[in-house]
Parts: sequence; C-alpha cells; structure tokens
Amino acid sequence: MQLVNIPYITAWLLLYSATKTWHVFVGLGLIGFSGGFLEPPILTYVAEITEPRLRGALSSTSSMSINLGILLAFILGTFISWRSLALFNTCIPVAGLLLLLLVPESPYWLISQNRLDEARKSLAWLRGWADHRAVEEEFSSLHSHLQRHPMYARSSCSTWGKIRPYLQPNFLKPFALIASTFVLSHFWSTPVNVYAIKVFSIFQVPIGPYQATIYIGIVELVAVITCVFAIKWLGKRLLTNISLVGVFVCILCTGAYCQMSGAYYLDNHNMESPYSWMPVLTLLGQAFFTYLCIKGLPWILIGELYDNDVRSFGSGLSSAAGYVVGFVANKTFLELVSSVTLPGVLWMYSALTLVGATLLYFFMPETEGKSLAQITEHYSGGENLGNKVFRNRPSPRKSFY
Repeated sequence: MQLVNIPYITAWLLLYSATKTWHVFVGLGLIGFSGGFLEPPILTYVAEITEPRLRGALSSTSSMSINLGILLAFILGTFISWRSLALFNTCIPVAGLLLLLLVPESPYWLISQNRLDEARKSLAWLRGWADHRAVEEEFSSLHSHLQRHPMYARSSCSTWGKIRPYLQPNFLKPFALIASTFVLSHFWSTPVNVYAIKVFSIFQVPIGPYQATIYIGIVELVAVITCVFAIKWLGKRLLTNISLVGVFVCILCTGAYCQMSGAYYLDNHNMESPYSWMPVLTLLGQAFFTYLCIKGLPWILIGELYDNDVRSFGSGLSSAAGYVVGFVANKTFLELVSSVTLPGVLWMYSALTLVGATLLYFFMPETEGKSLAQITEHYSGGENLGNKVFRNRPSPRKSFY
C-alpha cells in the first residue's frame, strides 16, 4: 500500500507537466495501474484488522472515500484549471504514503510470518493503543485460527497442490458470489455515469446536464454515507435487497418514460415532454439505491469471504473480474442501445436486477458481525452463517476472527 502511492505521485506530476498527448495517456495508465494494485490489499487489510462488529462499516468507507474524491474533483474542476487540479491531486498520495508509515502491519500477516511479538504490538495498537494484556485473548484466538487455517501452508507443495485450493468450494463459491455482485453493480450504473451528460441531454431535463452530473455525485456520496451507518444495523442482506429493489423500480420507470416520450436512441435531442422532471428523479433514485449497497458490496465481500490461504489471490482475481465487468458494461452499452433501443436496454437491465436480487436473497449469507473464522467455516462446509445480524461485541468465548 505504501509503494503503490509512488506511481500515483508520478502519474499526477506527469499530468501536471504534460506537453504531449502521450504524456496524458501514460499518466492515466499509471493511475489505472495503481488503482488496480491498491484496492485488493486495502480491502484485505481492513477485513483483517477490524473487529467483526465494525468490519462492514469500515470496509464500506472505501467506496465513500472514492465518491468523495470524485465529487471534490468535479467541484474543484469548476474553479481551477486541470493542471492545478492534477497538482492538487499529487498531495493525496503523498499524504497517504506518509500516514501509512504510522500504521502497523496486519496481525494476520505477522503471525503467518511467526513474528508473534510484533503481532501482539500491532493488535494492541489497532485496538486503541491498548495494553498487550488486554488483547491477549483476541491474539490467542487469532493465533489458534491461523494454526488451523494457515495462510501460506501450501507454498512449497507440488504444482497440483498449488492449484488445488483454487478448485475447492471455499474459493469457487465466494468468487462466483462476488462476480455476480459485480455484474449487478456495473450494468446500467456504470454506463449512466460515463454517458450521464448525453443521457440527461436527450431527456431535455429542466436542469443543465453538467449540473445534473454534480447532483448525481452528491446523491451517490449521500448514499454511501448512509450505507456506512446502516450496514451495521440492517446487515448486508437486507440492505442489498433494498438497494436492488430500488434500482429495479427506478430503471423500470426510466425505461417507461423513454418509451412514452420516444427517446429510443441517444441522438434524439428534439423530444419534448411535460414530465421532463421524471427522469431526473428516477436517475437520481437509481444512483442513490445503487450506491446504497450493491455498488460497494463486492468490494466489501472481497475482504471477508476468502479463506486465509487463497485470500491474496482471490482478492486480486475478484478485483480484476470487477474491472473486466465494468469494461464490458461500458463497451456494450452503445451497441445494445443501437440494437434494442434505449427502453429495451433499460428493461433488460431491470430484469437482470430483479433476477440478481432473487438469487442473492437465496444464496448470499449474512456476514455482518460474523468473524472471519465463522465465514471460513461456512464456505468450507462447516458452520452455517444463517441470516441473523450480530451487532454487539463478540462474547469472550467466541472467536474474534
């Protein structure tokens, strides 16, 4: 996490001083490269260092930070030049690099390296600079769990021994669940953000299209903040169901408006309707419900679902799958609109959302407030997680992880 800030700094400085087109392309490429490397370790780190009762809320703050950064960039971009904005953005990874020097390594990783004293100190620091004796019970529970489920036990096995863990249900089931949530989170929500100005322009909304995109950013930020506070009390399952049902209704209504007003393609700019405020409400509603849970859900699950010995590879592969799904959603949007019209695409996405909500209702367990050990046992065929949300501090007799 510390080292990946260096290409971020390089990228923003390159954009600030760019004099040729390829400078911009290289800078943007470095930013994308760095983002892909940064997200998996952050999600894994947060999942490993937090108590079960706080893990969901703290994991969802990553999405909140991304939305806050995007909104801040939009706002600053209206007042300062893009070069000044690039220079300002350089300060963020510099601050991140310096602040990460103060943060200890994950106790999980330290124990896996048999650095037990450092792991105790790290755990004590992470629990609010507590005394080592105050975290001894939690440390013992973590140590015992890692002895039963070591993180790197198969590192010296044969080729088949290295491949076999990734063919087991405790890897395949979490990966399938995370990939499914990526599909639900990207289709329609990602294209509507990319083509927001064009979409608002064809609807002839009563506000400017650029102003509407700012409103979308604000609504998305409000939704993510709501998720941070609500996920502990409602749990991931209920919040996901609310999110998907809300998205389904909003997309369905947007499709109906497109059909009634004749907005079949993205080049229909002469359409008029007395209900031009309706797509504003439905698109803002879709943005709110998407970012209420389903948009950030796969990133939260990445840090929670995988067993210790496949977590690093699983988080990286899942993140890559998420970016591939996002690319496919963007790449196919215009072709789909040309083939089946905009209302057809919207109804197709609404049907996908409804099917996805049904599948997640039956196949996604409740992980909120559950320890990583309980989640591991669930996907290994042991303890069933059930659908109950644990909101309180864990019992001293229970595993902390």
